[in-house]
Amino acid sequence: MNFFKNCCTKSSTAEEDDTYLIDPLLEMETNSLEDLDEDTAFKYLKQEYENKKDLDKLVILLLKISGSQKQKRLEYCAEIIYKLWGDENYESEIKIPQGKDKQKDLFQSMSNLLDPESKNTHTIVLDTLVRLTGEQEQYNLSSIGDLASHLVISVGTLPILKTIAGLKDHKLQRRVVAIIANVSYYDENHEAVAEIMVPTLIDLLTSGSKRVRRNSLIIFHRITRTQPTNENLAINLDPFFQLLKNKDLTIQYYTLATLSELTNTKNAVEQLLEKEKTIHNLFQIGSYKTNEYINEKNTNILQVLIIFKNICVIPEGQIILIKNGVSKFLFRFYESSNLEIRKRAVQTTAALVKNNSKSSFALVKAGAISKLFNLIETTDESMVIQEIIGACRFFAEEEEIALQLTKEGLIQVCSEILSPTNISKRMTISITVSLGLRTCIFQAMQSLIVHHGLELSRKQIIEHKFISHGIESLGLKDDDLKLAIFNFFDSILSFPKYRNSFDTELGDILDITVQFGTFKSKNQQLILRVIHFVKAVCNTEKRVIELLQSGVIKELVSILRKYVEFIQKNEVTDFINKTVKKILQIFMLCLAFYGGEINRISWVCGETQLNIILSYLEIQDQNQNSKFIAATILENISQIESFRENLRKTALVRIQNILEILKDEKAKKSIQNCIRILNKK
Repeated sequence: MNFFKNCCTKSSTAEEDDTYLIDPLLEMETNSLEDLDEDTAFKYLKQEYENKKDLDKLVILLLKISGSQKQKRLEYCAEIIYKLWGDENYESEIKIPQGKDKQKDLFQSMSNLLDPESKNTHTIVLDTLVRLTGEQEQYNLSSIGDLASHLVISVGTLPILKTIAGLKDHKLQRRVVAIIANVSYYDENHEAVAEIMVPTLIDLLTSGSKRVRRNSLIIFHRITRTQPTNENLAINLDPFFQLLKNKDLTIQYYTLATLSELTNTKNAVEQLLEKEKTIHNLFQIGSYKTNEYINEKNTNILQVLIIFKNICVIPEGQIILIKNGVSKFLFRFYESSNLEIRKRAVQTTAALVKNNSKSSFALVKAGAISKLFNLIETTDESMVIQEIIGACRFFAEEEEIALQLTKEGLIQVCSEILSPTNISKRMTISITVSLGLRTCIFQAMQSLIVHHGLELSRKQIIEHKFISHGIESLGLKDDDLKLAIFNFFDSILSFPKYRNSFDTELGDILDITVQFGTFKSKNQQLILRVIHFVKAVCNTEKRVIELLQSGVIKELVSILRKYVEFIQKNEVTDFINKTVKKILQIFMLCLAFYGGEINRISWVCGETQLNIILSYLEIQDQNQNSKFIAATILENISQIESFRENLRKTALVRIQNILEILKDEKAKKSIQNCIRILNKK
């Protein structure tokens, strides 16, 4: 610090005389300082620092001098900045200027002083930034570290830090990585750090000192945790594969945890599958006899299981894991005392068999089904059972395995889980039935039903009252669960033998669907599936009457009105077209089976509904098949004497105009018949 002492000690030089002459400047307005020439500003800077009168003025002068071409002046600025904000022994409390502009000026000064040409200033400015970005004391309702980290990014310091890290100076690299580690502590900074620093961090993983490698790894883990699907983070994974060989369990943990995030991208999985030795290494790490924790929640074994699950998104990955003996590897963890590990082991099993018959049969051959059922019978954890049922769902995609699951008692166990008492004949403990577990059960039952050869499964599902279980769950507020239930119902309807299974409970299904606002869901897939169910099930007069009594038609009219308005504005989607078509088909069913119930059919034929249908037909160049259905509805209504006169008075002219714009010949014919009937006196 000799240079700093020399600069800040008064002397009898001409420069001191010049400084004395500018005493009146002490009274200048802060905004006037920006107009000073550099020489005057530098003299004023020294005097302002010695007097320590105004921090705001000092920051303005520092910013001005930090752009100087004179090395000594830059070093003097750096020393002042270090003394005021970087030296932990100098001030017990960090005081930074008030106001966003002045704060930005301070950090811009430091950024300027980090110019690669000014190497003498690097260390102390970097040390200052390390302290500021790592400071956690409260300041203006936010930590100084948070504020400093934001300013490092906003003034453009990251690219300069990247350049300094590339100078291959280990001391400077250590400071740069410490700053980036502090900045990456805040999730909102990860995108900027990833965009600028990733290539440098990857390089430091192999070329840096032990501390630099370790901190670079921690930074990378933080970034991937908030951006797991960012393909740019997985450009080169070789350094991570090398770090897996490190015997330091902490290094190993952060490497695995980073890979468990990165393997959410296809690019990362493909790189991993090319490294057979790395796959073997992962099996070795996961086979440690000790279950040593790195922290309270995560173990290296857990990260290996997550990586294996992610690998399974590629069929080749599933096969490679099977060939390497993943079955026995996973079965060992079914019995782990660690709940999270048990859950992840089953989850990985499900990923292995999803859409892959080869791996499904390989796991079954190894004894997976019996081991999963043993786990169901002995665990009291809802999440573990949910993962088991999820795995069974994927196993059931193969008819032969689905039959084995049925014989093992999967349907009975699932029914008992959903029963009010919840005590299974095969399970010793009652469990909490989560929404996710309910969803998995109905998805698994659907997988069992769809196989045409599995009459045993369908018979058991009906016997174990799964339609009633579904109705009981429809009142719960979860769209994924409702979608699974209606998909399950639809699978039953696809077999004519079981369509009558809904006869006694259809009214309850329709009432609950209306009562709990299912038609108002934002899940388009759910709305379409419910409407499809209504169309499929209401194919008799008795069921149509139940439909009209339930209030469902009122909901459908509301949806139809909204979507016709979208179509009028040319805001058309495939979902809207499909939904409009299905609603019109339901209206057709109502007309076909109305059975003289004029008071109820008015739900379809009322003035509001007629106006919506006419408006739809008046739109040009729309789905012609749906136009035919709408035209047929008008034709059928015109044949109902009670509605004919009203239709003639209110809509005949519009119907005649519609005839002129229709393109579909079948639709035209229906409209012509409608006009002919209405013109009869």
